[in-house]
Amino acid sequence: MLTERFRPKTAAELVGNQEEIAKLRDNIKNGKHSFVVGPPGVGKTTAVHVLGRELGFGVVEYNMSDTRNKDFLSKVLRMSQAETFVSILFLFEEVDGLQNQEDAGGWSVLVQIVKNSRHPVVLTANDFYKIGSEYRDALKHFCEVLKFSSPGLGDVMKRIAQIEKVTGLKADITKISGDVRKSIVIAFYGGESYESLDDFDVVKEFFTQVKTGNLSKDHLVWLMDNGTEFYKGRNLYRFYRLLAVASRSGRMNVLECMERGYGDVKAPRYLRRMKVFRGKEE
Repeated sequence: MLTERFRPKTAAELVGNQEEIAKLRDNIKNGKHSFVVGPPGVGKTTAVHVLGRELGFGVVEYNMSDTRNKDFLSKVLRMSQAETFVSILFLFEEVDGLQNQEDAGGWSVLVQIVKNSRHPVVLTANDFYKIGSEYRDALKHFCEVLKFSSPGLGDVMKRIAQIEKVTGLKADITKISGDVRKSIVIAFYGGESYESLDDFDVVKEFFTQVKTGNLSKDHLVWLMDNGTEFYKGRNLYRFYRLLAVASRSGRMNVLECMERGYGDVKAPRYLRRMKVFRGKEE
């Protein structure tokens, strides 16, 4: 997939937010904690991994939108206080997702982690104000808040142009936005992984019949982008959770737990757009 193939490998390749990235680098280097806030697709996670690698840190990552209760975080707390033979950086992704967890005690443990960790800690969140004020103020006390914003369209276009040059693919620049990841997916109509119309039948087969035998990891981004067309409410939440499991494990059959989708459209929008693009819309 293009988003993975062209994921930045060095700090020089990161798009936008250069001042905040420089502060993040200094914090990691000096063992200080950071709270990186910003909308999806602006490079928060990528920046942490790139800087950690360049500074010689092993990144230990946890996603707080998954089930992360007090007992689990208590184990992480003990890990964060332990001495290690290598430099370690703890990354807690989507901490605003903790608001959905039944065990509210997880928040107090997370505060203890950033207060007592021997190692640099980075928290990320899409919406800083989804966090309760009590815990938000406590985290601000121990972390420097770094606000990542959507990069300028000029910077995104430079990245798109680099991909065009390397791959020979032609992008639709009218689809470019401040979301770098989404821009790559849409501008190239999903990239080389989606050039075959066979993918149309594979993904449509899942949404209408819940058949997973032909699905692969290459289809995950299409499933994710079109889930809202077929699922609502709790079913949509469950669908995204199962997608995360499928992504980590590579086992597409976990999606068989879903019921057949009941969307109002005949096919996912990106797939339908590809058929229009090729003059084969039904």
